[in-house]
Amino acid sequence: MPTANTLSIARKSYWTSSGKQMAPSLHEVCRASIPKSALGALADLRCRPDLRIQVDRGRAWIDWQGGGEQVLQCILPVPGLELYVNRGGFWFRLNHCLPARELPSEGNREPLAAALVPAPVDPEPPPQSEWQASRLRLVRDCSPRSTSAMLCEVRALADWATMASSLQITSIEAALLEDRVLLVGNKLPLLAGATRFWGRRLLVPLGYSVWPALPEGVLCEALGATAHEVIVLGKEAAEVVPRSAFQQLSRAAIRLAHKSVDKNS
Repeated sequence: MPTANTLSIARKSYWTSSGKQMAPSLHEVCRASIPKSALGALADLRCRPDLRIQVDRGRAWIDWQGGGEQVLQCILPVPGLELYVNRGGFWFRLNHCLPARELPSEGNREPLAAALVPAPVDPEPPPQSEWQASRLRLVRDCSPRSTSAMLCEVRALADWATMASSLQITSIEAALLEDRVLLVGNKLPLLAGATRFWGRRLLVPLGYSVWPALPEGVLCEALGATAHEVIVLGKEAAEVVPRSAFQQLSRAAIRLAHKSVDKNS
């Protein structure tokens, strides 16, 4: 049996330097024998109805009519390949002068599509895994983020409002939370004792991130918040603030909130 190296040399002799024209002797080939285990080399030709296959003693015998160039392109690299030509009703191995003797008995040859089929699929169920609840928590994170909200004391906001312009005040939305006020905006003031947040629906303190690191919408849904609510995360607890509680900030609103806090204190 020729080795892979001799096959490679033999293959070169079958083709011209361009690699497209076959030598005249290969035009006569219309039968081939390859190891049965190498049938997969013909996978691209399963749709050809003229290809007939017979398996005998561990080898696959392939017959075809016309279009041999396409078949040979698939099987020439196969180790153990043997090519045959038919002359006067007798089969000869390519470049041999005497008729071949090792041919199989003339039995029923079946189409290639019947002999070469995909491997059976053995479906398996996904592995069973136990879901475990994960506790949401804040972890230290030094990533730079823009401030989107701030929680401060009403008195500190009232002190800032005495020096702030009307444009600075009205550019902010606010929600009163007892003696504190939650401010939302792009340009928030720097106030002593205030906690600054990043995020939109889920407000996280600056310098922290949430674990597990899931998208904001997923975390809000897991916490039971609707699309009309904002969650303010603290180190110990979380607060839910309805969006309807936010109003445009004004000097009058700050004065009223300041008086209310002073009255209740």
